[in-house]
Amino acid sequence: MRRTALFETFALVFFLAASPSRAIEGAGKAEQSIAFARVSPKFYLDGDFDLRATSTSGLPVSFTASGDCSVTGSTAHILGAGKCFLVAHQAGDDQYEPAADVEQRLPIEKSGQRITFPELSARTYLDPDVPLEASTSSGLPIVFVESGPCTVVGSYVRILGAGRCWLSAHQPGDPNFTAAPIVDQDFWIAKADQSIKFPWIPDQYYGAPPVPLRATASSRLPVSYATSGPCVAVDSMLHMVDGGICTVIAQQPGDANFNAGAAIAHTFAIVRLN
Repeated sequence: MRRTALFETFALVFFLAASPSRAIEGAGKAEQSIAFARVSPKFYLDGDFDLRATSTSGLPVSFTASGDCSVTGSTAHILGAGKCFLVAHQAGDDQYEPAADVEQRLPIEKSGQRITFPELSARTYLDPDVPLEASTSSGLPIVFVESGPCTVVGSYVRILGAGRCWLSAHQPGDPNFTAAPIVDQDFWIAKADQSIKFPWIPDQYYGAPPVPLRATASSRLPVSYATSGPCVAVDSMLHMVDGGICTVIAQQPGDANFNAGAAIAHTFAIVRLN
């Protein structure tokens, strides 16, 4: 009996020496811990990234996420700028106690963005609305600020007059993107041309009633008249003051938005009957 008891004691000591991290049958479970590799700060729009953690037991580690991220298996996905909370778990088994969870708080910074604003060419007063083809790398909408003889209507700039139009493209950002650097540009708006229509004036008789002058400008600006000879224009009415040759010149000098129209001259005779 003594020899049998001595043999059993020796066998137990040998088993414990060979398996120092394993609990023996009938004893408590062994403890374990998790080593969770540090994850560097991220930016919104960064790609998915792998999580790496090991347990001292060699058992597999699982992960959960909350906040502005999610996790599938051991791959984390960024949902937005803010904070990502990652937790590594190991639930244990029949030989190991559950490991204490290890948490990481991961900051997710806003991503930058830029504005692409193609250069606008010179225009002329009365040209149609000009499309604004600016875009952002974030896909967020652009806000335009204008000054000068122009105004922004939706995604177009409308020409209001001749001069220089200044435009600034802004994108103020949102919870996931920082504000984009402002992009400025300007373009010149030239004066528009105009033309004059002046109906022909036939020969007149001295003493006849005044003749209305009906010249018009394509700009719709008022036409003025100059005369030479025995005639005079007063309030767009032509008065014959003697017999002879009369010349009437219709002219429109232009304004801030229109170039001067090409003058038109009509020459006719004023006949005296006596």
